[in-house]
Amino acid sequence: QRTRELGNVTNERDINFYEELISGDQLDSDVLTFARASGLETSALHILVAEAMTNEPLADRLDLVLAQALDESGIAPLFAALDKTNVGLLPADLLERLLDTESQRYRVMQKLAKQHKLRIGISGPIYRAGHGPAAYGEAVFAASRATQDRRIVTIDQVPLVEIAMLQPDLDLQRLLPDWIADWQALSATSRRDLSDTLEAFANADMQARAAAEQLDVHPNTVTFRLGKIRDLTQLDPRHYHDLTQIRAALRIVVDSGI
Repeated sequence: QRTRELGNVTNERDINFYEELISGDQLDSDVLTFARASGLETSALHILVAEAMTNEPLADRLDLVLAQALDESGIAPLFAALDKTNVGLLPADLLERLLDTESQRYRVMQKLAKQHKLRIGISGPIYRAGHGPAAYGEAVFAASRATQDRRIVTIDQVPLVEIAMLQPDLDLQRLLPDWIADWQALSATSRRDLSDTLEAFANADMQARAAAEQLDVHPNTVTFRLGKIRDLTQLDPRHYHDLTQIRAALRIVVDSGI
């Protein structure tokens, strides 16, 4: 009986923590202490949302998936059931190990998620409670993009263009790729030249010679700049999807005045 009572108290505490975290309410002192014990405000964490793709109970299946996938980690992430969704926090270093596509643990987790008919979405990093609502929205949207073959989706695996089209109310600034910092570190002249080249290349149906004519430069200059953009972003602007990804990120930067 005592164990049952303590279990109920713990469950209520977990639920209270997540309800406050994802609603954006000010965390009370007890909940904040609990959050810090989980790593919030001391390290990067990610919100994980798990949803059932059937009407069967979710909690037991999620526990099975995570218990087996995390067995060797020595970490028991905090999870709570909210309606038909289970929400949890994962430390960034653990998430990196879980999502290592070369590891056995990753294959086990994907296989179990498929076997138990779960879809799992994972947010970008959060460092304080104020990031909770935005990160929860990211995790829910990432889960919605899960497929039969890929049951675990992180928000950074979803193309930025797709997010902007389907879920524009997410905080797009949080989802900007890491290379934006390197882009911003370039001189104003370099940024302008590369941006103009991207736009001309897109308007020229991805033909370097036609883009060079628009810019009144030699075609080799366009080729050189496209290579520089590829090296900077790790995306090849000569490929359509990569080009749209780069342009979408830069448009968000311009619109937000970063």
